Amino acid sequence: MAMAMNWKYTRLVAGAAALSCCASFGWAEQAVPVTASQPVTASQKSGAVDAATLRKEADALLDGTSSGSNARAVALLQKAAAAGDVTAQTRLGKILLDGYYVPADPVMGRVLLQKAVDAGDHDAERILGSQLISGWSLPRETGAGVALMQQAVAAGDDRAMVELGNFYLGGWAMPQDKPKALALFEKAARAGNGAGLESYGTDLMWTRDNPEAAKAYLLRAVKLGQMSAWATLAEGEMYGYLGKRSNAAFEQYAEQARANHVPRIAVLEAQRQMWGVGVPRNGRKALALLEQAANDGNRTAAIYLIGLRRDGNHYNIARSTADATRFLHAYRLLLGPETFAQLSMTIEASHARSVAAYEKFNEIFENHRSWRTDWFGKQLVAANENLAVYIVQAKLRAQGVYGHTLNGHATRPTLLAMTMACRNFLNTDICRNGVIVPNVMAPMMIRPVEMTSD
Repeated sequence: MAMAMNWKYTRLVAGAAALSCCASFGWAEQAVPVTASQPVTASQKSGAVDAATLRKEADALLDGTSSGSNARAVALLQKAAAAGDVTAQTRLGKILLDGYYVPADPVMGRVLLQKAVDAGDHDAERILGSQLISGWSLPRETGAGVALMQQAVAAGDDRAMVELGNFYLGGWAMPQDKPKALALFEKAARAGNGAGLESYGTDLMWTRDNPEAAKAYLLRAVKLGQMSAWATLAEGEMYGYLGKRSNAAFEQYAEQARANHVPRIAVLEAQRQMWGVGVPRNGRKALALLEQAANDGNRTAAIYLIGLRRDGNHYNIARSTADATRFLHAYRLLLGPETFAQLSMTIEASHARSVAAYEKFNEIFENHRSWRTDWFGKQLVAANENLAVYIVQAKLRAQGVYGHTLNGHATRPTLLAMTMACRNFLNTDICRNGVIVPNVMAPMMIRPVEMTSD
């Protein structure tokens, strides 16, 4: 029998109460106002208005390395930004765009990031440029976004090289251009960043365009310190996307992934057991492997285990929200408060069957801007596809793209509206494969969908 859950969600008010969520699970975080009983900071002791000191104190509070609260940290960043600290302007601008710690304020976030850009801050160029290309928190301005990213690239920002390269590689919100992507990834590699090479090798692997080249790029990424590529190599060998499937090659790469503490390898090993890839199918063993990895502190395995028990696999692992809830509590500290709250919501949402319930969860989703991530979007799709359709319908209606009933059903008008939006916003090749799939629905749920592009 499904556990009854008493939910309480409230918005974070700047300088007052922080997000209060999942009351029935015993987690609540409060942003405590500054009082005389709180530790006195260095800037308060000196009485000096030192913007850099204010920003460093804010960083310590946000990172949890000093006592205090998120509200206090944001207040310090506000003071530092007002005093002209460019790094504080960039960090506060990103916080306001994302809606972390305080309610989102995209207008002020953009103002602060633009100030930092005008002062020559390359992190601000990359952050604002990425937002303008993706349309995540700001209206899309692809040309302006690309120009900002190119400025950061020209200044030697290897993260901008990888991010811009990934936009070209995936063709998300802009025309796909794999040669441009590879040129940017190679430039980042020369700067010591192998993340782009892993992206390119992974793309080659899954498209099967050139398995040998895919393996070469992934191995180059490893040499540059991109240890996650070991798991990608193991995955390719497991499914035969790097040539003929090889259990020996899988074990070789899996061992390297384990030795380098790549958490995703535990999930791949469980999937191998679950689906019987090169080994006898064994759902129980898959669950045992995940549980052991989670007990050993593998957060990625814990998240996958909770999702697997919440949804089942429609084959040899049954759906059990009771077990999902049990694991959720068992690994609460490992997950952290926000992920705990998100997964808690998906477990309850998996039982939603009425329009009224869909509306409730859509409101929760919209009120938690920091939850609008590709990962969480996919979690909601997996937990309850009808709820995900409802959220997309609501999003498209707000954009003027869909004018029919909000019901959570993939009706013909819904599919037509989703297909039109997908072709305007996402990679056209992805849209051709259907729209009721996680890698299409999740971006629609978390980003504004615009029907024009530059």
